[in-house]
Amino acid sequence: LVVNYNESSDEERSSPETPLQEPTCVDDIHPRFTVALISRRSRHRAGMRYKRRGVDTDGHVANYVETEQLIHVHSHTLSFVQTRGSVPVFWSQAG
Repeated sequence: LVVNYNESSDEERSSPETPLQEPTCVDDIHPRFTVALISRRSRHRAGMRYKRRGVDTDGHVANYVETEQLIHVHSHTLSFVQTRGSVPVFWSQAG
């Protein structure tokens, strides 16, 4: 989620790594529908892939992200949620 999207430069907004702030409407397909893709990253145990792994004593896994895809067509809203994160076990790696 980009909180300061309006303050971002044009380069940052056009980057594929910068998410859209509003749903996108697809006009050239019938029936017309609206798609929104939302990713929520946990603030617990965030970090580089090789520096942050496993789970802590509170049950927070490293680099946990929940992504939700919402599709609204006619009067129906469909949702698909996908989660990813480190393997939820206590472990470490030397080096």
